[in-house]
Amino acid sequence: MVKSKTKKIVREINESKVIFTGRLNKIKFGVACGILFGIILSVFAITSTFSDYGSGIVAMFISVYGMFGYQATIIGAVLGLIYGFIDGFIIGFIFSWIYNKLL
Repeated sequence: MVKSKTKKIVREINESKVIFTGRLNKIKFGVACGILFGIILSVFAITSTFSDYGSGIVAMFISVYGMFGYQATIIGAVLGLIYGFIDGFIIGFIFSWIYNKLL
């Protein structure tokens, strides 16, 4: 009885033809990284605007994105969301491309 159930399960797995290659979708991974990094930049800018929390990290990000308008303000948070998404997308896309090449 157990043997027949095992054979049935193995047959169902073989018929489903689910193939996992372990590869990353470059676009989706890039979008996920972009959203995450954009949110991080925005949250730090907003928290630094209303309190002193994260001001050191915002100062570090200002050294990179300051010439594009990123600062500890609401407008800076919106710009941080945009620039963070762009940079996160590029970094995520390159990372997934390299990862897929190494498989």
